[in-house]
Amino acid sequence: MTSSPPERRRTMVVLLIGLMVVALFLRLAYLFTLEIETPIRADARAYVMTAVNLSERGVYSSETEMPPRPTAFYTPGYPFFLLAVLKSSSSLSEFVRNTYFAQAVLSAVTVGLLFMLAVQCMPVLMAAGAALCVSLSPHLTVFAGYLLTETLFIFALVASLLWTAFVIRHPTKLRWLLVGVGFGVAALVRPAILLFPVALLAVPLFMYARKSALSAGAMVLIGLVAIWAPWSVWKQTTVPPAISAMAASLAFGSYPDMVHKSQEHRGYPYREDDQYAFMNKSASNAVSVIAERVAESPGRYASWYLLGK
Repeated sequence: MTSSPPERRRTMVVLLIGLMVVALFLRLAYLFTLEIETPIRADARAYVMTAVNLSERGVYSSETEMPPRPTAFYTPGYPFFLLAVLKSSSSLSEFVRNTYFAQAVLSAVTVGLLFMLAVQCMPVLMAAGAALCVSLSPHLTVFAGYLLTETLFIFALVASLLWTAFVIRHPTKLRWLLVGVGFGVAALVRPAILLFPVALLAVPLFMYARKSALSAGAMVLIGLVAIWAPWSVWKQTTVPPAISAMAASLAFGSYPDMVHKSQEHRGYPYREDDQYAFMNKSASNAVSVIAERVAESPGRYASWYLLGK
């Protein structure tokens, strides 16, 4: 015997609320016992400093030197999230606590969104089991206690996927436009997602007539570009070339298994690389050094760039 639609909806609502409550309880329990001596350091320090500079000086910059110059090492999604929390906090310690709490709530909501996504392709109880596994995930739990992008990005990604699943079943031009907007917002948190909407353009081709497919794909791209373009234009017209993140990204990502010579510096390979400073000066410098190293060990670098990364 199958459940009637009203019974199924009631079951889904109960499971949805229960999953989010479990997720929130676990994350708050973790945060209440969390002790971090220096929560604002490394990348977290840069994100927080960007929010502070925006709030106090109206400058998008992660620099600590005054007056700060505009920088674009980090996309604005997470710094603006921190800025919103900062504006509602009266002290730095309260800001950290408020951010942790906001991230715990976002993480719990993400579990609920994932359950809603899972029921699109599996029975309700199986979807609940999948969402429960996410709710119990140690990694996703501890992410809430870091001033880093993971929690916000996962929320934005799952929300975008859920909306896409809805639009595939109920397509309109405006809804496809909002698909692009959703992934654009996720890209402003972590730009690695930028390739996904491009791959997503293949979906309409398999589901609609050619004209409708092209229209849907165009709307996705328009929505994505509308969100991403202002950041890209600002970066190109405002940020000094010497502070571009391109060279640093190429250089830091070029070490196979994050090792340059010795395992002792795994994760910090630049500490024993006398050419790292040279690579960081420009993208062309980074490419020239990387090209030399690829020529010396083509198999090692092919494995790293094609599989390892």
